[in-house]
Amino acid sequence: QGYFPARKKRTIIKRASDLNKLRDLSWEDFEVLVSQVFKVAGYKVKALGGAQADGGIDVEAYSRREGRIIIQCKHWSVPVGVKVVRETLGVMHKVEADRALVVVTGEFTRDAIAFAEGQPIELMSGRDLLKLMRT
Repeated sequence: QGYFPARKKRTIIKRASDLNKLRDLSWEDFEVLVSQVFKVAGYKVKALGGAQADGGIDVEAYSRREGRIIIQCKHWSVPVGVKVVRETLGVMHKVEADRALVVVTGEFTRDAIAFAEGQPIELMSGRDLLKLMRT
């Protein structure tokens, strides 16, 4: 780990200063960014994604207050639909997590938003992520 990985993580956070720059990140750097945002917010974080099969979990976050949260990251240029949200919710139940979160660089379809209502899953758009990074 050492100096270079930590420096790279700080650089990724600095680079993602607006929506266009967030979308310019590689999908790998987007996953690193999401894990770092949650780490800075006080969660214990474990990155599971990357190039290997991740079973629908890119990042796992834990806090005493909220329990275990699985996070699916989608670095897509098109709105993320209900299929991804449904699959992530299924993975959450399978691994017995307390909550699920889908974080995207863009937006969600209306169907995805409607499906998530009342479920233990949160949808975080690129704009929402940037707001969280500024707090």
